[in-house]
Amino acid sequence: MIKGIKLSSELVLLKPSDPAKSAPVMGRLREVLSKNGINMPFVTTGFNNSCAVSAEDMYSVHVLTSADEDLGSRLVITHGVGLLSIFPHRSSFKVLGLSMEALANAGIPILGMASSLAALTFVVGYGQLDAAAGHLADSLKLDKDLLPTGNSTGGKAFPVAGGTGESSGNMETSAAYRESEIKIYGFQETEGLGMLELSLDINRISGWGASIRELEELEVGFTLVWASAKDEVLLEFCFLFENRYLGRIRERLESLVRSEAGESLALRFPVELIGFQGPHFGDRCGIAEAAFGVLKDNGVSMLGAACSGAVVNLVMPEGGIRAGVPLLGRVFSVPSKARRPEQG
Repeated sequence: MIKGIKLSSELVLLKPSDPAKSAPVMGRLREVLSKNGINMPFVTTGFNNSCAVSAEDMYSVHVLTSADEDLGSRLVITHGVGLLSIFPHRSSFKVLGLSMEALANAGIPILGMASSLAALTFVVGYGQLDAAAGHLADSLKLDKDLLPTGNSTGGKAFPVAGGTGESSGNMETSAAYRESEIKIYGFQETEGLGMLELSLDINRISGWGASIRELEELEVGFTLVWASAKDEVLLEFCFLFENRYLGRIRERLESLVRSEAGESLALRFPVELIGFQGPHFGDRCGIAEAAFGVLKDNGVSMLGAACSGAVVNLVMPEGGIRAGVPLLGRVFSVPSKARRPEQG
């Protein structure tokens, strides 16, 4: 069902202490980290805001945030986490649901997650990475002889024949890549999407996983999914689908929501998606912030973002592609054959 699993080196997860001030706090944090050359291999924004940094950078992060009056004690810091990526996900609800079930049944909390072009990445405890990989291998039918063997020496990966469409190396490296311009392979633009925001009781993740797995029966797939643990009670998900699927998916999931447990479901449509990737995205800082910054500075809003591995995904309101791509073209170097006419 899947062809490979990657494990990261040790990371630290940062989130806002006050969800009501999530956007400004995390925006300021990303700005500070980017200006000081600290890489963020995992970033989510929107319905849920979080980012991860290398454990090796945490002393510098502590010094920088402690000295910043806009940050100070406004962050929740979770030490000892790691990224576990499975690939390819093929936009499959079965893969997503089985993964949720396997981790929940093994007692491994999901602290966050995000999909990219080919990979589905989960944030879990660093000490649980090997166990999580084993459980997912069982559930998703990956030969255990091909599993990474331990993560104490840094990111590990099982190389897959044929590639995944993303970098097949380790998720982090010890060297930072520097270049005067940020090169990408072009923009992937998708219109006609709907977004479903789903808050789930953490104690019901296994059951929700089974229900999400059963969406495969509808012969639909997700375009993008990302999530973050809001607290010790709720896990907040965002799903993007083609608009035509929203009614069927909502009908299946809405009856499962338990409002008395704090769960909720909301829809937003139409929305659009801008995705891009480039060489060395996993090795250099400031990629996401360059995108977020040029849009914000020019008054173009985003609904959310999911950045993991080598891919940046920006969720936009209707008209966001037309407004956003020319601006992004100012800060990212795009091959001439991939340029839009208004970019010159």
